[in-house]
Amino acid sequence: MKQQFKEFEETTHETEEDADSEILELKHRYERKLKEEREIGLRLKGENGIMRKKFNTLQAEIDAHKAEIAKMYAEEKKLHSIIKSLEKDIAGLKKEIQERDETIQDKEKRIYDLKKKNQELEKFKFVLDYKIKELKRQIEPREQDIMGMTHQIKEMDVELEHYHKANSDLELQIADLKLKLKAAEKQVTKERARVKGCCATIRKFKVDLNECVQFIQEPKILKN
Repeated sequence: MKQQFKEFEETTHETEEDADSEILELKHRYERKLKEEREIGLRLKGENGIMRKKFNTLQAEIDAHKAEIAKMYAEEKKLHSIIKSLEKDIAGLKKEIQERDETIQDKEKRIYDLKKKNQELEKFKFVLDYKIKELKRQIEPREQDIMGMTHQIKEMDVELEHYHKANSDLELQIADLKLKLKAAEKQVTKERARVKGCCATIRKFKVDLNECVQFIQEPKILKN
């Protein structure tokens, strides 16, 4: 019986050492795993913050582009109004020139028919020619202004198209960032659930371990 008791004590001692080693190993393993999960959670939170900051920056740029586009639309509308007014002035001047040309033709015919009044008609023709030149001189700068404005409008249309394209690209980037943000949030939720599950496992392990300790002097029950 002494030999059996000694063997029993040795077996019990070895069992306790094995159990302690296994418990310590499991504890270290779960602690390392919990630390890794926490680090992953912190990293995902940091990436989430960076994505939100980028999203806010892009949203501000889009708002600025929209305001600039609205401003360009208003300026284009104003330029179209100026062009219409100038075209109306040109039409009036052309009509006046046409009327004066007709008058000159009538006068020339009268000059041909009335040679006696040739000198007076020549003076009148000279005056009319001078007025026509003045009118043409007045029209030329306005035509140049219209050509310049037309060129400016074309450039603004090209620039407006560029802004539309840039706005579309920004909207696509925002949609992509939103999808990434949603995936990151989903991953964070998943990792939180894993951490919660690990904590629950550790708590259950502690409860089970506490229950086993009560039977430390009863090997059969302890083994079961």
